[in-house]
Amino acid sequence: MDFLLIIHGKNSGNRFDLQERVLTIGRGQKCDIRILDDEISRLHAELRHEGKGWKITDLNSSNGLYVNGRKVASQRIVLGDQIQMGGTALRFSSTADSESRRPDSVNLLGSVDDELSHTARPHKNAEPSDAVRSAGAPEQTRQPANESGQDHLNLIYRTIYAISQMLDIDRLLNQIMERIFDWIQIDRGCFVLCDQATHKMTPKAFKRKQGIDQQMVLRSSIIDRVINTRECASTIDQNNPAILQEFAGQGAGEAICAPMIGRYGPVGVLYVDIVGSPFDEEADAPAAAPAKGEKTRLPAEEAPSSPAPKKNRYLTREHLKLMIAIAHQVATAIEDTQYYSAMLKAERLAAIGQTVAVLSHHIKNILQGIQGGSYLIQKGLSADNKEMVQKGWDIVEKNQGRVSDLILDMLSFSKERKPIFASGNINDILKEIKELLDLRAADSGIKIETELDETIPKFFFDGEQIHRALMNIASNAIDAIRSARVLSENLEITRTTPEPPRGIIRMTTTWLPNDKTVQIIVDDNGPGIPPEKRTEIFRPFYSFNKSGGTGLGLSVSQKIAQEHNGRLTISDSPERGARFLMELPFIEKEPVQE
Repeated sequence: MDFLLIIHGKNSGNRFDLQERVLTIGRGQKCDIRILDDEISRLHAELRHEGKGWKITDLNSSNGLYVNGRKVASQRIVLGDQIQMGGTALRFSSTADSESRRPDSVNLLGSVDDELSHTARPHKNAEPSDAVRSAGAPEQTRQPANESGQDHLNLIYRTIYAISQMLDIDRLLNQIMERIFDWIQIDRGCFVLCDQATHKMTPKAFKRKQGIDQQMVLRSSIIDRVINTRECASTIDQNNPAILQEFAGQGAGEAICAPMIGRYGPVGVLYVDIVGSPFDEEADAPAAAPAKGEKTRLPAEEAPSSPAPKKNRYLTREHLKLMIAIAHQVATAIEDTQYYSAMLKAERLAAIGQTVAVLSHHIKNILQGIQGGSYLIQKGLSADNKEMVQKGWDIVEKNQGRVSDLILDMLSFSKERKPIFASGNINDILKEIKELLDLRAADSGIKIETELDETIPKFFFDGEQIHRALMNIASNAIDAIRSARVLSENLEITRTTPEPPRGIIRMTTTWLPNDKTVQIIVDDNGPGIPPEKRTEIFRPFYSFNKSGGTGLGLSVSQKIAQEHNGRLTISDSPERGARFLMELPFIEKEPVQE
């Protein structure tokens, strides 16, 4: 199945299966592929299945549509293409996998015998010969392809491009093998990866030409030799009968086994071959194996007076160089992917450790509050002091509320959810929040004011979630003002300075009919938030004023705004503090719930 994968952006990792023939992409509620990105238009692009592929078309979006870094109005896309919309990058991929790629189609065997393993030497610098395809090869004669250096450069380019676009090793190897088959006339091919810890060999991305039914048999003696010596083994070296015999034992007439050498060592081999026998029984019989201990001469050292006539062979030294280059590029990519995976794992563990440490700190403080309240209740009951009991109970109840807030914030932040839309009046939400916070604000010398636009008609939103988001913002404003006042009162210079001004929190609503947008603004006259901190303030567990909150409130509020296809931003307030602006799209008709 074809799919789009977000590889960069706020929702990185999200996958969208392409199950319909026509799909719309955008941040609008009714889009088939909905992406929560402020830079993406509500209806940004259309993806349409045409013939055997897909075509993507820009729907007059604000920021345009880009495919592989180039702005387009409409374009057919192929596997591996990268699509950019706003601040989000997606990759077009597929889960389709041909039968010929199954790893169980490759059989790894041990060495033919120890003598072969002892006498065989891998090919390194041999020049190409004109050895023959045998009568045992397929009936149709394979002619050497009319390949050029440009063709080989194109294959290298496509290999590097595929490497730059993928982080999944299996998909990368499959795609590289597909491209090798597209450019070179071979019968079978596969990668064999070596686990550095267990030294276990694992075949990957096996592929064979249509009509080639026999199982691929790879002898571990060849693979071990190539990995240990870091040199190629191939049938191009006709001076090495031992290797020719081993390849023949694998059913290969011509073969190349190239080491995959990365920055830190070998990671496996790349193997390709042509089915058949490497020589004719009479015209191209191999030279006798050298005696034990005798040095095998390179072809350049040999000058036979009357060489036997040989047929044209297909795999040449140029193919050998090409396989070495591809093997090296793939090896580096595998190492980079393994490093990246390890880095992600380390970051994930570090994030878990940080989360546990922060939560433990908050839970410890809450438990201490509950224990303190319980102690007062116990003392009050023992002394029959109702006032002490009431004071202890107030402390316990307050900390129970903190437990509830922490759990709700954690659930809201961690759970992917869709808003439950219902028609409502946004002003009623602000009035309820003011009523709930008035007493708490008054205890800290803070006044909450509202300026509500009564012309805002009812529209559809998730009342419970928007209430929670705005409650978090207003509560943070109270904590910020109170923290600033406490700090000011504790400074010695305040003994000669006037009393700090009364705290103000002003909640305002505005209706923008032309933009179909409702604005909710929360202003305060607290210490404000410096510009350099305004991106960090939405980070989980980040608490700018160290007020003792969970550090999740604003992260949750931003997430709720994004789930409504809206946004939450911070700026300077006219009250000389901070201004939080939440913009919600005006949804007039009830959205279809999935």
